[in-house]
Amino acid sequence: MKATEEMIALLKGNHIQGDDLVLQVNQLLGCMDLNEQLGLHRVLSPQAINRLHPVLDKMTIHPHLKEHLVWSYFYHRLSGLDSLSNELMQAMLNEYSQNKFLAVESLFINALKSDIISLKQLEIIEKIFSSKAFIKESAAFKCREIVRAGNKLKPVEITMLIDIKAFKTLDYALDKNAVTDEGLKMFTEPLNSEQDKKSKLSLFRKAQNHLSQ
Repeated sequence: MKATEEMIALLKGNHIQGDDLVLQVNQLLGCMDLNEQLGLHRVLSPQAINRLHPVLDKMTIHPHLKEHLVWSYFYHRLSGLDSLSNELMQAMLNEYSQNKFLAVESLFINALKSDIISLKQLEIIEKIFSSKAFIKESAAFKCREIVRAGNKLKPVEITMLIDIKAFKTLDYALDKNAVTDEGLKMFTEPLNSEQDKKSKLSLFRKAQNHLSQ
């Protein structure tokens, strides 16, 4: 762990830059076993990771550590944002284009869940990613955008959200009274043995409450 402590100390200041920084970082990495390397992203501060990110391609590191550091770098940049800037989006896409790190896709999925992406940005992003998890969150996000625009979800959208188990989005739409009467009829009472019974029952009861009004 001595090498890790020295790495933390090295990255605290800005007195060493460029190739000199890379040289010293690589020397310290050479003193670490793989487990110690892979744990670096958990002990380095956001400021330290910011210093490493521009020189990652010059560092002699395991690909998994590089992916961890890339994830940490963008995770901290995304934290607390109300909206994703086009500049940051492009930086993330460039990173994915170069390294194909799945961690970058996971960050976009989290951004969709947090509603910090715009529909225009999503048009660009969904040309790059096509995993099942991404497609699910993209579809749920688009439905939430329909609600935010003051419109109501129709049966086809409700059925799709039920199929992909986007229960939080369905709950959001019901709370906003943003489901058509025909859409409300798509919610059915689950069987005792049915998967996700608790969530489906809660949604069914909310839908029935709207229909009875």
